[in-house]
Amino acid sequence: MRASILARTVTTAVLVLASGIAAAAGQTVPGERWQHKMSMQMGGMNMAMPGTEVCAPVGQAAQELAKPDKNCKLSNMRQSGNRFTADVKCTGKDAMEGTMDMTTGPDHMTGKMSIHSADGDMTMVTESRKLGACQAMDTGAMVAQAEAQVQKGKQMQAQAEAQMCSSDAFKLKSDPDKIGQAAMMFVGAKAPCAGKPLPAEFCGAVQSRAGFSSLSQMEQAMPGAVGGSLEACRLGSGKAAVDALRAKLVASAEADGDGDYLITNAPARARELAKSQCVIKGEMWGGKQSKWDTFCDSNFASSARGGR
Repeated sequence: MRASILARTVTTAVLVLASGIAAAAGQTVPGERWQHKMSMQMGGMNMAMPGTEVCAPVGQAAQELAKPDKNCKLSNMRQSGNRFTADVKCTGKDAMEGTMDMTTGPDHMTGKMSIHSADGDMTMVTESRKLGACQAMDTGAMVAQAEAQVQKGKQMQAQAEAQMCSSDAFKLKSDPDKIGQAAMMFVGAKAPCAGKPLPAEFCGAVQSRAGFSSLSQMEQAMPGAVGGSLEACRLGSGKAAVDALRAKLVASAEADGDGDYLITNAPARARELAKSQCVIKGEMWGGKQSKWDTFCDSNFASSARGGR
């Protein structure tokens, strides 16, 4: 076996068997300092490794000596009296898996780790002795604190999500233009609030000219914004439902003289109206058609009439 492969395998095994807790600010508890020596058997060779010292909380020497590095995980851990056993699996370029078995006495500890990797099988043997007292990191307290922080984070996330997905988070009746933002939050399987109740005024806004126009402008960035919103409101599905609503809103815009809406959403019809309604009769556009005054004064209408 090449020396580089051997060195890499040994290094990983050492990290698995003997990585200590890095010095960090936190709670400490009475501990025991242990010195342990390792030897490795692989491919007919027996190699001694440098000694390592670990400060472990009282009674937890085996668990501390067995702490894996970031690419390795322990599973199936069992403590029976003074014996600690576990399965080991490492990923990455030094992938390997195996088992460890450690026996602890008052001042002496032995361990054995059998590993299988792409470079072959090997056995690590450890022998440790207690040197004296030390102040060890209280890993139990650190884990509890970390878990408490995780739970607090989850609670804050849930609260933020509840507020974000609240049915009254959007005042769409007074500001239907915001329906685009609401659709991004609620419509579609991947929307952050998918499955939550739609805002109370959402479906009414979908059927308004301002709401429909806002959703239509989103189609390029969010394909299906209009159709998905109609389907979410159970107002129909597919192109037929979208076309039917568009025609209804164009008709209502024409009845109200809403030229701005027609210019944006029905430009062909707006050009027809410019030619038929924007004809000067006396001092007003179209005689009695005063509802078209603003529309007829627009550049769009002027261009549609050919500049006349």
